[in-house]
Amino acid sequence: MNRTEQRVPKAIRALAVLIALLPVPSTLWRLFHIFGVNLGLLGPPLLERSGGPSFAYGVLYLLFLCAFTCGAAYLAIGLVARWGEVFPRWVPVLGGRNVPRRPAFLIAVAGGIAIIFITAPLVSNVLQVVVDPTHAVLGRFSSWAWRWLFVACYAPLALWGPLLLIVAVHYYRRRGSEAK
Repeated sequence: MNRTEQRVPKAIRALAVLIALLPVPSTLWRLFHIFGVNLGLLGPPLLERSGGPSFAYGVLYLLFLCAFTCGAAYLAIGLVARWGEVFPRWVPVLGGRNVPRRPAFLIAVAGGIAIIFITAPLVSNVLQVVVDPTHAVLGRFSSWAWRWLFVACYAPLALWGPLLLIVAVHYYRRRGSEAK
């Protein structure tokens, strides 16, 4: 990460890096699932189910979801890095100009709030796998170890939105009245 105009505390920088890493376990879970690794799920793995357009769309959707979540999470690094203050030179038209503080902040806050609303039901369903495994919406598992691994991969997503809000507020305050 390049140097920013004003020093970013190590704790805030660590939160931004953590945000970028939060979707990695669930992404790995999805990728294993796409490529037929069962991971303790009862029932046939994805690749053994019937083919056809719905199968292909399902695989494409999961691949898109993996790329999108990891890419979106990585953008949190911009709130603590130089490229979050000044557009990189390679960006057409905007390269070298200051990133406007208020729009960047508002986008981060809107993203954080959206992530909270998206991940809350997901995490609730993930936790149901442990609390009431016989009626779990997301599937049943062959053992408690697989259930807990599943929870360990998806539950951290609940931290993403709140942590993003913390880092966004710090970004807004740190940049002060500059580059409004």
